[in-house]
Amino acid sequence: MHWGHAVSKDLFHWEHCQEALLSDGDGVIFSGSALIDYRNASGLKKGQNAPILFYYTRVGKTRDQCLAVSTDGGLTLTKYERPVLPAMTSENRDPKVIFDQARSRYLMALYMEESRYALFVSETLLDWRLLQEIELPGDNECPDIYPLRAEDGREYWILSGAHDKYYVGIFDEEGYYSPVQEIGQLSYDSEGYAAQTYFYEKEKPVIRFTWDRSNIPGTPYNGSMCFPMEMGLVKRDGTFYLTARPVSYEAGLVKKRLLFSRGRKSQKDRTLFPDLQVVELVCLRFLQNAEGFQAVQAKPHGGDQTGKEKL
Repeated sequence: MHWGHAVSKDLFHWEHCQEALLSDGDGVIFSGSALIDYRNASGLKKGQNAPILFYYTRVGKTRDQCLAVSTDGGLTLTKYERPVLPAMTSENRDPKVIFDQARSRYLMALYMEESRYALFVSETLLDWRLLQEIELPGDNECPDIYPLRAEDGREYWILSGAHDKYYVGIFDEEGYYSPVQEIGQLSYDSEGYAAQTYFYEKEKPVIRFTWDRSNIPGTPYNGSMCFPMEMGLVKRDGTFYLTARPVSYEAGLVKKRLLFSRGRKSQKDRTLFPDLQVVELVCLRFLQNAEGFQAVQAKPHGGDQTGKEKL
């Protein structure tokens, strides 16, 4: 198992490059994330480019969190000399690293085991210490953590797992993460898995890609990236809801437009989820068989809200 490498200028058209990280005698390469070290906190900068740090789980005799570094803008990666975080459980994996600007520190979210996750902090990006452990009931693997600004202008932090369960929370005065409400669910009965946001830049959209695990007969690949989505946070009747909407795209990419509004909806659901404009490019992730496309509409409080429309 290894890391592939693809580049894009618009998040829609991608060019494959040579593999970025290969397995070796110490273990295979599992999931992770990347961060541009603009502040050179790691001290690994060489030349003019800010180093890009790639964190991944190395699975060998143990599951260690490791680092690879690029000093040429992401063209080549060099494995760091040692793990940055030794194994803590037999299942720990999938490090997600982000800069916490308000507290001048770096955060690492890590899956531990069962439904347990952990947050670590660092000032150097090379040495990490445990901040706290958090239960995310009903979820496991591939954590994501990032800030979002709600409609009221206040900043909250989202902590999510591979199956799209999530907390909306804040960091208290002592720097610990604290959810402000019960766990939420973004997608239901979805083939999307292990979604990850791009490197976060203040006051810019938070963009997320999901891995589509749909079994599409006849395709020459195993899974694919879903449509890039812009994340948002809205509050309705005292409860925050995480939202995901397709990023802006060029008109030339659209083959067909479809107004999809099926199933029973209460007035509250109409406020949360108004009629959705669906394009065929988005609907591709819901392809089930040769009969047509299936678009799924999720209701946040239970009940069957699935509708089907052939395109």
